[in-house]
Amino acid sequence: MSGEVILRGEGLVKSFGGLIAVNEVSFNLYRGEILGLIGPNGAGKTTLFNLITGFLKPDRGKVYFNDKDITGWPPHRIALEGVARTFQLVRPFLRMTALQNVMISALSKVGGLEEAEETALELLEFLSLSDKRDWRASSLTIVERKKVEVARALALRPEVLLLDEPIAGLNPKEVDDMLETLREIRKRGVTILIVEHVMRAIMNICERIIVMHYGRLIAEGTPSEISSDPKVIEAYLGGVM
Repeated sequence: MSGEVILRGEGLVKSFGGLIAVNEVSFNLYRGEILGLIGPNGAGKTTLFNLITGFLKPDRGKVYFNDKDITGWPPHRIALEGVARTFQLVRPFLRMTALQNVMISALSKVGGLEEAEETALELLEFLSLSDKRDWRASSLTIVERKKVEVARALALRPEVLLLDEPIAGLNPKEVDDMLETLREIRKRGVTILIVEHVMRAIMNICERIIVMHYGRLIAEGTPSEISSDPKVIEAYLGGVM
């Protein structure tokens, strides 16, 4: 794929003791695309997310956003710069309502409570959660909590959104709804990098996929190329795809 690179990593390395979790990983994310990141458990996908978003500092390598070196910046600064994320384990403020959860994020980007509430209400409506806006997060289903997490990330008005397993645990109808939501988010001008184990979803929504195994990138290509790559089949899918 060609076009403008909005986010890139160059030679990223991260070790924990004797374990190299991310090993010389370089990648390009192009503006406007939905890029999939797959690999077996322990491949280093979430560690890579943490390096991109400042939750971890790389031992070596660089992260660039819009050609600006953001390596090692604190997470809040990276988020405000335009790179937002969700987490594999969804952790909303359980005693707060859905609306309050989203407003907290919105306050980082807007001038006051009124504008934050307006932003949060629009995002909850966009994610089909407006009827649950006054529900405490503790009363929401897992899919509703995932949507609140996405709304919180979007409230930061990002150019890039990193999604860590947003589809895990959803039933087939919920998966289809979430995929449609992601397409609508892209239409709003947000570029997406998504980690997911649900292959039907990844193959359906991504123009391009990169594959990690034991901390390294082992393959990159279109869904059809990835699904027929012997290295991917052996490493990730045990010979079945």
